[in-house]
Amino acid sequence: MSRNLAGRGMVDVSISADGPSVSSWVAVVHSRIEDRGSKIDGLAAVSLTRSSLVYFLSSIFNPLSSIIALWLIIATPAIAQETRVVIDSLRVKENALVIDFHADSLLTTHLLDGMRRGLTSSAQFRVQLWRKRGFLFSSTIVTERQYEIKSTYEPWEQKYVIITAGERRLTSSLDLVRRWWEQHRGVALAEAKDLHPGRRYFVTIDLLVEPVSKESLNEIRGWLAGEVKPAAKSDSTKSDSTAARQQAKRDDSFPDRLLNLLINLTGFGKQVMAARSEIFGIDESGMIVREK
Repeated sequence: MSRNLAGRGMVDVSISADGPSVSSWVAVVHSRIEDRGSKIDGLAAVSLTRSSLVYFLSSIFNPLSSIIALWLIIATPAIAQETRVVIDSLRVKENALVIDFHADSLLTTHLLDGMRRGLTSSAQFRVQLWRKRGFLFSSTIVTERQYEIKSTYEPWEQKYVIITAGERRLTSSLDLVRRWWEQHRGVALAEAKDLHPGRRYFVTIDLLVEPVSKESLNEIRGWLAGEVKPAAKSDSTKSDSTAARQQAKRDDSFPDRLLNLLINLTGFGKQVMAARSEIFGIDESGMIVREK
């Protein structure tokens, strides 16, 4: 551990630990230290490896130290990068209704920094086709597509990992990772023959970004409990409702509430975005007709 108080301006603390699969975490901390009437204002740059992160976060579980840690350690916010979902086109291709959309600035510098320091991040997409009914009736879902993209960084290979439902890919190309996260082309929603002329439809897109994926969060919980082990695999014998109740019970515990608060303070909390198309219909020839 080293500390440099030169000029009492910059506090530089470096903590490291050796071991396999060690990836460092960096938090930039605003510090205001009062020592016998003197004040030191500046930035404390804290470099933490996974092992030291365990020690650091474990102190939060002491009630008094948790209050001190959460109020004194305020992460510097990342440079603002507005993320929004934009629908580019709706079209009929090979007798199917498909949508093209993109997410502006989804893969932010902040998100990439987290991946390079050992986090697995995820983006969950839900695309729904709705049938719009009369004024007195609510709209109904015609069809729905859900998929997820996860990414992290493999320090030994010095490559990014892209994980989808049917593929796990290693790449050194940041542009490729960005395209997987941000560009979505030809997402099929329904057969054109299943859409009826004279009816009105619209499409919604919901995007949930988790800079700290459930796997990473469970791994951190294991570290805090003194169990350094991979994230537990889901039990296929458990129902979704049972798993959801267990997850909710875990998330509602006092230590996990503090952990989630700390994650939010460091800018790695969940983000939710949405987009909605204009209302459209299908004519007799199977072509899209926009509502005027």
